Amino acid sequence: MTRPDAHPGVYQRGRKYSCVWNGPPGLDGKRRQHTKSGFDSAAEAATYRAEQLRLRDTGQLVEPSRLSFAAYLDQWWETALTEKAENTRTAYRSAIDLHIKPVIGHRLLTKLTPWDLQSYFDDRRQRGRADGKGGLGAASLRQHWNVLSQSLAQAVRWRLITSNPLDGCTPPAQAKRNPDCPPLEEGERLLDATRGTWLYLPLLLLLSTGIRRGEALGLRWADCELGATTGVLRLCQQVQAYPLRVVPKLKGKPRRVFISGPIVEALKEHRKAQEQEKDLAGPLWQDHDLVICRPDGVPRNPATFTSAVQRVGRACGASLTSPHKYRHLHASYLLNQGVPPHQVAKRLGHSPNLLLSTYAHAWEEEEAAVGVVAATMLTRAKNPPLAQSGPTTADAHRNRAES
Repeated sequence: MTRPDAHPGVYQRGRKYSCVWNGPPGLDGKRRQHTKSGFDSAAEAATYRAEQLRLRDTGQLVEPSRLSFAAYLDQWWETALTEKAENTRTAYRSAIDLHIKPVIGHRLLTKLTPWDLQSYFDDRRQRGRADGKGGLGAASLRQHWNVLSQSLAQAVRWRLITSNPLDGCTPPAQAKRNPDCPPLEEGERLLDATRGTWLYLPLLLLLSTGIRRGEALGLRWADCELGATTGVLRLCQQVQAYPLRVVPKLKGKPRRVFISGPIVEALKEHRKAQEQEKDLAGPLWQDHDLVICRPDGVPRNPATFTSAVQRVGRACGASLTSPHKYRHLHASYLLNQGVPPHQVAKRLGHSPNLLLSTYAHAWEEEEAAVGVVAATMLTRAKNPPLAQSGPTTADAHRNRAES
């Protein structure tokens, strides 16, 4: 093998020529050297090498890789989501493991096409449910879109692919914002059906405070300020189901939820009953200071809570048995009672804009009244109010200016 002096990086092999160049370093930081053979002349090999170096220096060169999409998603989840909220990381992990990897994880990252991704969404829309009873809803499909969009965009920035194949796909429709809320009577009926079981207190908290399922199961006694008739709950942590663990809430000041009356009494009675469970468990008790826990002190699984509530709800004839629906019921009830939206948003841990877009249905009954008020504009224009006998506002401004 000889190297023509006029063309660095070009070698002659028999009657053909080859070129060698260094590509961008891999994710491990090591140098990647590449060789291309079969050129008829040294000039042709040199031209090809110069083009590869130009692509490398401008960030357009993508290294050939046998990296599967499943392996890439695992690496992306571990390294690129460290600043995301724990709830988001858990939801993304679930979408990756239960849906994305089983369907398209076997594809090579560099071979992934818009057709593959569009077919994925069509498949999940038709038969994505774990129980085999149909496809995923709009909210789940939108979450999968976010996972794929963010992961593939990062692959472009890491120069693993030249473009994002998701750009050629049609995004799923946005999930509807107006949640279905059960009647208040259903919530009361479900509370009566769970009275005397471990489901009663977390369901009571969801219905009467609007806190989330994980927040109710992660509530600590140290975060409960219980007075004679009123109290305050500080929401500092939550329980996650996948995997089962207790995690802190986002950085910042913990959300405070004020309670009174029967909720305070229910918490006090529950604490007495829990002390008896602790004595019975003895050395088996694991003290996590949780308000709602298993008989040995271990956190309750949120998925188990949801399944149990759904079973009881179906047994007592409730139309909507998802625990999260009763958080919506709490918000809708407060808004219908005239509580200012910013106060409801603060209680739920929402931004005011999200609250207004999600619970716009709570003001539908007032829309007709707004129309009546707006119609009075024409009436006032045809019949202006009589002039006042005293000084007008304009006179008052004029007098102040002159003085």
